[in-house]
Amino acid sequence: MTHDWTLTRHPANGQAVLGVLDFGGGLPCVSLERLAVMIPEGRYRVVLTVSGRASRGALWAPYPDSKLPLLEDVPPGRSAIRIHAGNHAMESAGCILVGSEHDATEIQHSRPALTRVVNILRDAEQSEDEVWLTVRSGA
Repeated sequence: MTHDWTLTRHPANGQAVLGVLDFGGGLPCVSLERLAVMIPEGRYRVVLTVSGRASRGALWAPYPDSKLPLLEDVPPGRSAIRIHAGNHAMESAGCILVGSEHDATEIQHSRPALTRVVNILRDAEQSEDEVWLTVRSGA
């Protein structure tokens, strides 16, 4: 089975680009990206892999295995683009931050939101399902 997620971006507010990450059911998360390094619009496969930065303690991971969501094949030549916890756009070097609430340029409750994202991916992995994320700008 294939799960299709959608990240719909709002217009930028300074260096912050807020959005909504919809899992196709249940409550969505809010997202935050840094304008200067946000990923191109497109469709990306999402997988759970061990994050070297989480293993070293530079990123928070909800479980001791240090697995975080990774977007595969992000152009042009970018790698290690993840979904992870963070509250401010400057905490992202090109990754997508998630939370459950936001104000004009920041998100809150990032760790519980990331735990939910990882749990959804763990369930999909257990069922041998694929997860794909479509990134687009809102109207």
